[in-house]
Amino acid sequence: MDADLQHAAENIVLKNIQNAMASIRERVTKAAETIRSLKESKAQLESRVVELEELVRRLEERPVATSERKSDGSQNTIELGDRLLYFSPDEREALERQINELLERVQAHLR
Repeated sequence: MDADLQHAAENIVLKNIQNAMASIRERVTKAAETIRSLKESKAQLESRVVELEELVRRLEERPVATSERKSDGSQNTIELGDRLLYFSPDEREALERQINELLERVQAHLR
């Protein structure tokens, strides 16, 4: 009878260990999926940073005469892929500021 009780206790311990191992396996799988997803997001963000830095570089390389135009309501154009965006000087300056702030935030998250 003692052997049956010992055998039952061993079975309970074994089932608890198996359940714990299954739980650990499930958590590790979820963690691996989360890590993979985060790596993909990081790669996408880094790619976007490169695009935005290139846009900023192109904006900064524009001739000085265009950026020094008086704010008389005239429109500046910014080439974006295959189309043009039209901005007033104030809008362009605000866009540059927003891009720089976005780049700073992305860089802070990547550190």
